[in-house]
Amino acid sequence: MFTLKSYTSETDVSFVQTKILGLLDFCKGLAIAWVFLFHCYRGGWFGWQGVHIFIVLSGFGLTYSCLQKGDNFSWKQWYIKRFEKVLPTYWVVCLFGFLIMLCHYIFTNEDIAKNFLKAAIQLKLDILVFSKLSHQTIFALPNSALWFIPLILGYYLVFPWLYTRTLKDETTKGYLSILLGVVALEFIYRGITIYWLDGFPIGYENRFDALSLEPIKPLNRLIDSWIMPFQLQAPFALFPSRIGEFMLGMIGAILLAKNPQKFTNIFLDCRMGLTGVFIWLAGYCLVYVGLWGWIFADFIISLGLVLWVVNLAWIFQQRWGFLFITLSQLGIWSYYIFLTHDIFVYVYWESLPAIGLDIDSLSWSTNNIVRLGFIMFGTWATSCLLLKFDKSRLPHLMIKNSLTRAVK
Repeated sequence: MFTLKSYTSETDVSFVQTKILGLLDFCKGLAIAWVFLFHCYRGGWFGWQGVHIFIVLSGFGLTYSCLQKGDNFSWKQWYIKRFEKVLPTYWVVCLFGFLIMLCHYIFTNEDIAKNFLKAAIQLKLDILVFSKLSHQTIFALPNSALWFIPLILGYYLVFPWLYTRTLKDETTKGYLSILLGVVALEFIYRGITIYWLDGFPIGYENRFDALSLEPIKPLNRLIDSWIMPFQLQAPFALFPSRIGEFMLGMIGAILLAKNPQKFTNIFLDCRMGLTGVFIWLAGYCLVYVGLWGWIFADFIISLGLVLWVVNLAWIFQQRWGFLFITLSQLGIWSYYIFLTHDIFVYVYWESLPAIGLDIDSLSWSTNNIVRLGFIMFGTWATSCLLLKFDKSRLPHLMIKNSLTRAVK
């Protein structure tokens, strides 16, 4: 197994950090801005594809970090640190969403007992990350964005095996062969899901207003009941549905560590960025051509997106420093923003009108300004609190407690 130092000099590493690694926060910032605005204005464009960037960059970041450590780390400790980073904050947001729903039911005079039980069951499912196994609970109110967390946890579970298996091959040809094998596995899984489980890839339900493109409908032949909950979007909340995207990031990190100068010369190029735009558009077209197109669309969208977004980050770094820094800061906060923003979208669209605030009476421009301001302020305030929570000892204690109970 090679380490970063065995393939790069100190100068190369510094060069890579300024040219590639320094661009990743911008890419995450752009992705979270897309997702935020997509939810805030309720669709109508391709903002849902920001999730694709996060998946590829997750594979890239985890792999590059492990390569820098070489063999000097324990997978047990790696799991503990990963879970400390993701789960406690996620649990806190689940509880916050539960309290928001209770307030909604109280102020709207809905059946408190019945809805309390329903919200409590949903909270339990969310905490155990089981809610994503049913299409009926995957987008549970008030925070539909939480479907993404079990997907990421799935990647964490298989990452050590993928990592050690990939590094057994020390040639570019070997890495690409593994990538193709994993991508083929993704395509097979998606094909089975689409044609046997009425699969409906997440995000594909959104129409593209600018071109008046209506989404294609899934087969929808299975009986919709609690007996068969694992259908429609549910199978696409599990890691096999996008494992090729994650692996794409892993291979990118390995190639970068092996030959940073060549990697940078190839991928930081306007021609490559333009190629990425065409690949991305081709993938987006597959969303609308038919069910068979759904098998390949997400991977092709991800490949094209990453190519042109990384080049866009490089252009911003060279020409518009202030915007580059601003979006990079958003990228640093992206996890907290992702976890919290959809709660305030729900409160604005559902809770405020329910308690008598006539939002529809506002003019179009006023409505947009008030909506954006309300959701941004709520997201910023809760993100600040989550950041303080993350820096405390509580996440460590929560995971330690959870592991102790699991062992018992």
